[in-house]
Amino acid sequence: MNPSLRGLIHEISACLSEQGVDAPRLSAQVLAAFVLGCTRMDLLLHSERELSAAEVERIRVLARRRARGEPLAYIIGQREFYGLEFIVRLGVLIPRPETEGIVEEVRRLYGPDSCLRFADLGTGSGALGVTMGVVFPRARGLLVDTSDVALRTARENALRHKVDSRVSVVKGDFMFALFRPRSLECIISNPPYIGESDLAEVEPAVLAWEPRSALIAGRSGLEVYPALAVRAWDALLPGGHMLLEMGWSQGSHLVRILRDVGFCSIRVLQDLAGHDRIVAAVKPGGAT
Repeated sequence: MNPSLRGLIHEISACLSEQGVDAPRLSAQVLAAFVLGCTRMDLLLHSERELSAAEVERIRVLARRRARGEPLAYIIGQREFYGLEFIVRLGVLIPRPETEGIVEEVRRLYGPDSCLRFADLGTGSGALGVTMGVVFPRARGLLVDTSDVALRTARENALRHKVDSRVSVVKGDFMFALFRPRSLECIISNPPYIGESDLAEVEPAVLAWEPRSALIAGRSGLEVYPALAVRAWDALLPGGHMLLEMGWSQGSHLVRILRDVGFCSIRVLQDLAGHDRIVAAVKPGGAT
């Protein structure tokens, strides 16, 4: 006799807990809901349902992947960001809630009908840049990355959310000049900012599964910011805004880097946990 939905979730939760997986019951529920094509609420409403042998096997196969430490987002192929579902796959950084603060701040700076011209540097899955296209329906953006798998994923997400006519995905290295001078109102980026000396603080699963090129910048973690700041300065119109994600301890260093380039009105913003997470700056010479 095949187990009930409740029984299988209990079984998988116990196995994942033994393997030290974070939030084992949540993982079991997400995997079951994914295989069954339902919501987690449906799991509760139909917890006594007897599963077919095929359903049990599919859920157990995915659970074994989770037990090996593979992130849920890679197993089910998607992750929510700013209330939208994004395709993710191996080789692409998994979007984090902390990055949503960049979208929130841009919405504070610009009205919803703004004909904003922006660039998302190091776009990865495209979560940040595609979300910008969704929340600013008259905006036009360029999503830049060097990774072929990231570019493919970002294009798929732009199509999924119907912004592909206004948001272009292009291959390029943001450490070099990419845009015409004074052509953009806003530049956003979640660049690699983990330092080699900080690797001990990073979750082992993150280092094991996610692309290191999207995580690790170099010895200090600040290596990409000077060149990024210079390229942004050249591309921004006077009065244009730049918003960058950063590590919780990097605020004062990044403020100094941006000030040396010439940016003004530099602010460090906190995430929901109260950690320094985003730096916002303005290119002087226009309305801020």
